[in-house]
Amino acid sequence: MNNFKQQRIFTNNTDFHILFGSYYDILSYHKTLDAATVALNSILESDYKWPSIWIVAPGQTSLWPYIKATPEENSRTSYDSFTSLNNIIGVAEAAKFLGRSSQTVKNMCAAGKLPAKKIEGKWILDKTILKFLK
Repeated sequence: MNNFKQQRIFTNNTDFHILFGSYYDILSYHKTLDAATVALNSILESDYKWPSIWIVAPGQTSLWPYIKATPEENSRTSYDSFTSLNNIIGVAEAAKFLGRSSQTVKNMCAAGKLPAKKIEGKWILDKTILKFLK
């Protein structure tokens, strides 16, 4: 038995929402990605009680499962802005989308100026969030 079962579907049509913990609790609302990012960065380390916390951009849909799992002891919060794999793109596509060179996009990712994650030496980005940075 996989212990997963669909609970609810949520489509965010307005602000950037910061979601946490039980996968459907909204922690806060923000008009811009920058404001949401600042809010995430301002969470005190002592407040890391949730197994996950992430930003949902306007227009994104999230499925919230019931999950029978115990968070790891002393786990740290995972900041995850990637809610749909359909919108994950690489540096070349992000560069074309933003009208920049691939090297500029890599530099912006490394400097933290773009919401990106490095996996096995390659940067990945969420196209949904990049729309708000154009």
